Amino acid sequence: MSRTVAAVFAAFAAVSAAGFAFAVGVNAQADEPVRLEVENATGMAMTALYLAPSATGRERNVLDDLTRAGETVEVAIGDLTDCAHEVVAEFEGGETIELRKVDLCALQGRALVVHE
Repeated sequence: MSRTVAAVFAAFAAVSAAGFAFAVGVNAQADEPVRLEVENATGMAMTALYLAPSATGRERNVLDDLTRAGETVEVAIGDLTDCAHEVVAEFEGGETIELRKVDLCALQGRALVVHE
């Protein structure tokens, strides 16, 4: 009987270890910053680009500097636990463009194009 218990425990430990390794791998990927390019396809200079998870509404500006019309910049977004984001671009002169529920996870490695 104790041999069977030991075998079951060993099998459980192996499955648990495999599950733990998988979970750690998934979390390690989730902790890596998502990088994406932002293309300013407007005729205006973009002064700020705010990103906020759709569910929370907390925004932060991800631009380091002014992005001129036609320019493309790369931004890194840390701690991306919610893929759906609200995007608000601000431009010289006070213009704004809002994009709703943008799936930033799907854009990784591709450009987010902001246009009028």
